[in-house]
Amino acid sequence: MSTSETDSKSPETLLGIAFQSSILSSRLDGYVLSKHGISSTPWLLMSMIAEAESKSVRPMVVAKRLGISRQAISQAYKRLGEDGLVEIETAENKNVTLRLTPEGEQKLADVTAEMAQYSEEFLEKRGNINLAWVGGTLRALQRTIPEEAAAEA
Repeated sequence: MSTSETDSKSPETLLGIAFQSSILSSRLDGYVLSKHGISSTPWLLMSMIAEAESKSVRPMVVAKRLGISRQAISQAYKRLGEDGLVEIETAENKNVTLRLTPEGEQKLADVTAEMAQYSEEFLEKRGNINLAWVGGTLRALQRTIPEEAAAEA
């Protein structure tokens, strides 16, 4: 194995890749979301609703999973409800369940499509990037962090 191959797999290099990936993702998300008039917390909430098997979620479960305060999630879902993007159901026991409305599903699809478009354009301009290696590297890095530590962050 050559020195450059060894250096490219060093912990410092892997952490650098993870950091740069996070910055790129954050900037792209912020740019696209702002164009669609939505911020990151509501976007994450909408994404989690869409990804849930039942297509519904309880806000406090989302808050815990994302490490976001209950207040931030509450503000996000109330705003999404006002905007007609989320249906809010409150049971007799006061448990809240959220579902995307058709408008919310369309907004999510539009934003996701635009993010994918920017990603494709980036890859076309940058040429051949070994995304399988980058993705595998990021997954391997994630596995090195104990779940307890990730939950506390």
